[in-house]
Amino acid sequence: MSAKGKITAAEARLAARNFRLRIAADLDPPAFNSANPLLPDTDDDFPNQLPKALRGTDLKIDIPQFDQGENGRRGIIRLFWNGEPKAETPFTTPITFPVEMTLPASATGSEGEYELKYIAIIAGNDTSSLPLVVNIDTTAPNNSRPGEQVGLPAEVETDGITREYLDINGKVVVTVPATYLDAKIDDEVILMFGPSIPLAKEVGRFPRPNLIETIQFDLLEEHITQEGDHSLFYVLADRKGNEGPYSAFRTVPVMLTPAPTDLLPPLVPLADDDANLIDYADAVQGVRVVIRAYTNWFSSDRVVVTFDGNDHAPQAIGRDGTQVTLPYALIFNGDYGIKNSRITYRIERNGKAFEELVGRNFEVDLRMPGPKPEDPPQEVHPELKILTVKGAVSATDNVLTEADANQDVSATAVIYSDVGDDQYAQLYWNGVEATGVRVALNSASTEIAFTIPWEVVKAGGNGAAIPVSYLVGHTLNENVYHSGPREVDVSGIRIVLPEPAFQNLDPTFDVLNCPSLRVHNGALHAEIKVPGGDSRLAGKELTFIYQGWTNSSGNVAIPDTSDSFTYTPNEDEARDGFIVRLPYESALSETRQAWGSIHFTVDIDGAPAAPSERHLVDVEVRRPGGLACQIPVRRES
Repeated sequence: MSAKGKITAAEARLAARNFRLRIAADLDPPAFNSANPLLPDTDDDFPNQLPKALRGTDLKIDIPQFDQGENGRRGIIRLFWNGEPKAETPFTTPITFPVEMTLPASATGSEGEYELKYIAIIAGNDTSSLPLVVNIDTTAPNNSRPGEQVGLPAEVETDGITREYLDINGKVVVTVPATYLDAKIDDEVILMFGPSIPLAKEVGRFPRPNLIETIQFDLLEEHITQEGDHSLFYVLADRKGNEGPYSAFRTVPVMLTPAPTDLLPPLVPLADDDANLIDYADAVQGVRVVIRAYTNWFSSDRVVVTFDGNDHAPQAIGRDGTQVTLPYALIFNGDYGIKNSRITYRIERNGKAFEELVGRNFEVDLRMPGPKPEDPPQEVHPELKILTVKGAVSATDNVLTEADANQDVSATAVIYSDVGDDQYAQLYWNGVEATGVRVALNSASTEIAFTIPWEVVKAGGNGAAIPVSYLVGHTLNENVYHSGPREVDVSGIRIVLPEPAFQNLDPTFDVLNCPSLRVHNGALHAEIKVPGGDSRLAGKELTFIYQGWTNSSGNVAIPDTSDSFTYTPNEDEARDGFIVRLPYESALSETRQAWGSIHFTVDIDGAPAAPSERHLVDVEVRRPGGLACQIPVRRES
């Protein structure tokens, strides 16, 4: 600078040149190649946004033209990302522009604002470019949090999507809240709908041209593929491609079939007695409720039966109705008293309930005699002691033999605590109530003692393990507790079997002769009838035994004249009687002109029974000349 602050013309020209060089000191910024461009800028977002699809990928960067100086000069272009070198390209002037470089994938994985620039070095002299500020946004709209539930028309909110609603409106208008955090132009709302979240399908997309317009979708019948509860929700996405989580879900029942109608009152068969009563025995086995068919049944319907305001679990129901068994716990509900109860039901379809309003009213009486009730409930109460049975003669407990026949039998048990004066005990023999064998109980009783007439034992039959038990009841109601069974070995009952008899005896000579025989399956047989009236024979194998005898007393057997066969009658035959057949070509033919008998044996009640009475007849099965009987053609049976 010259004296007194003045500059010369040469100094002024140098200053102007240096100022011009400083203005042009920075090269033009780099640019993203058209193969991987940045998003266009919008008024409400940071510029130069990198799309999600390009994040974490190798990106092509274009270096724009700059002054290279003289040819033949060696140089390098270095690419920088936030001040860190990421790539370099050596060259010798002149070079062709734009120069393509690669920004590595590792550079763009995180959210933030980044400067992209380069430095051009020629013959050791370097110049930096202006920076390109790049924005990477990985946060979805609403700060990547779920949006609020969609809005629905009031009728759909109340009733779900029904056939009637679609017939009138043709569609369901779904509204998505327009206000959420960090909302921006070109955000996209994606509506989803389906029978479950995994099965939901896209209904449509709503790009936001501004932040004022209402966000609405038309849910059409073509979007509804089946009935039942459906999930309706949406996803918020921004223009960079960031998608947020599912919004809050809204469950929407879909019912395109007509609603259930003509619901009939439930039937409760156990309460259909004169007393209109459910007692303890009914409750323990479960109270069966009959739900009858109704109009507009649908396969997904469920029935919920309610007892005194408490619901039983939903049950499937068929086109023709169903039966639901209510467990004891629901009937009991903590009350061993007497109460007026009510059963109703409702049909549930797709989250909506259709009530049957009439119901069924009846009385429940769970007041019990004897010891305190058990939980879980049971008809056989563990505090009722098992009986000990004694015959009149037999020394062994719980064994009855012929020596005890036709005499009273005793049965005793230690009594339970807290016996009431209104209580009684009733004997059961072989599962049957013993008529007249009942004893009154009171607070002074020390044991339960029965005197059992032999006729009761006889009616129960023989057996190695005849069950003998009792129940206790009271005068308040018909509720009872049962004791466990005592197994009694009974063999003292004489069993009288029906007597078999030969048929078709000769009316003139009163003998079993050739004309007495009948043809069956091409052979002669003697027919034997067993009279009916003994149901114990049904299903039992009977063994018939024939024997030839030399005399009318039937006590001297003829050698080689014995035969046996079996037959099992059915219930009708045991009741009405039946015919069995003894083949002639056996012991009968060898009896010739003597005596013959028939009887049978059978096991009844687990022990061999006494044989039936035998039928002894005069046998004449030889024709004059010593000839055997022959088949008469006319007598086929």
